[in-house]
Amino acid sequence: MKKYNTLKEAFFSGLPVNLDKDECWPWLGKRNYKDYGEFYFKGIRYRTHQLSYQIFKGAVPDNLLVMHTCDNPCCVNPNHLILGTNQDNIIDSVNKNRWHTAKLNTEAVKVIKWMLKYKPERGLASKLARLHGVGRSVISSIQNKKIWTSVKV
Repeated sequence: MKKYNTLKEAFFSGLPVNLDKDECWPWLGKRNYKDYGEFYFKGIRYRTHQLSYQIFKGAVPDNLLVMHTCDNPCCVNPNHLILGTNQDNIIDSVNKNRWHTAKLNTEAVKVIKWMLKYKPERGLASKLARLHGVGRSVISSIQNKKIWTSVKV
């Protein structure tokens, strides 16, 4: 295993030789189980898409994360990376049918929307979240018409 003097040197060693500004730049090194590139430098683990954003575009504020516009987790092309909130990322995943761990289906969402509309009660959103095994923020996003907008009651 080759030792690198700088973080940038280590990062650039994992990139393809020919880089086209419009194409994905797949990370050639180690990838995690979700296909995101990662590596260790001086004992610190780095996610390659996040590091790419920092190298090419600047710091990532604490309240934001780096999102892929190309939907390719191993891509490190800075032209394919944007900042967004966790909720932005979830909404993007749901809208593009990439929400692989989705616990809800159309019928469940119909019931949730019906309950919220016709049987409102204190703590209902939390109860629905527990019942369906999702976070309270998912129920809130449904209620506020940010996700599952195509499902009508």
